[in-house]
Amino acid sequence: HLSAFLARQPGDLVLMGDFNAASWSPLLVSLRAATGLDEHRRLRPSWPSWGWAVFRIPIDHVFARGKAHVIDTALGPAIGSDHLPLIAKIAIAP
Repeated sequence: HLSAFLARQPGDLVLMGDFNAASWSPLLVSLRAATGLDEHRRLRPSWPSWGWAVFRIPIDHVFARGKAHVIDTALGPAIGSDHLPLIAKIAIAP
């Protein structure tokens, strides 16, 4: 339902959040294909926050399309959630 809704939205778009799925999952592959959203290529393993980085999974994402572009992402410090915060730098082209 989300893919269909987003595909109908005109123009520039930024979508971010906890998708409970890795970038390579069929769910997110189909979301990108159906909506024209692009994801910043650097994977940020954000879950679980208490795990060693090598065992974490990148399930929090930032997508953009149109004049909106994700320039960079980073993980913030553990602040009590089971996810590490995902910080995004987004630019809007003129």
